[in-house]
Amino acid sequence: MKLNYASDSCGIVHITIGTGGKPGNPARALDDQTIEEACSSSPFNNPATWVAKEAKNPTVFGPAGNCPTVQPDLGGFCWSDGQPSFSAVRTAAFGHGTLDILNATHAEWAFYRNNDAPGVAMDKVMLNRGQPTTCASVAGRD
Repeated sequence: MKLNYASDSCGIVHITIGTGGKPGNPARALDDQTIEEACSSSPFNNPATWVAKEAKNPTVFGPAGNCPTVQPDLGGFCWSDGQPSFSAVRTAAFGHGTLDILNATHAEWAFYRNNDAPGVAMDKVMLNRGQPTTCASVAGRD
């Protein structure tokens, strides 16, 4: 884990999963297409047109369609440069994640896609805190 660009084994780990909506053809399953395919068919990939249209509903999107999800400088909902720098894994698949606390120092995070075989993780990471007594919060130094 890193804090201020320095390694910190006692630092916080943030894992975010979810979907902000289904881009592309609503009748088509996302699991059978790539992010690029979903984005190329998405009506939201033209942010200027979309913001202008949705600006008529200020109760949802604020003044002048100021929707934080639309990022015109980054190509709208779909990033033109591929995967965003803040994202470690990006997939169009739906699924669920699990966080298994194994003991005082280890936890395992896994993401399972709906269309994969049962029990087959698409992505998995082991989080190792090290010796908990060396961390200030456990040793009573915080």
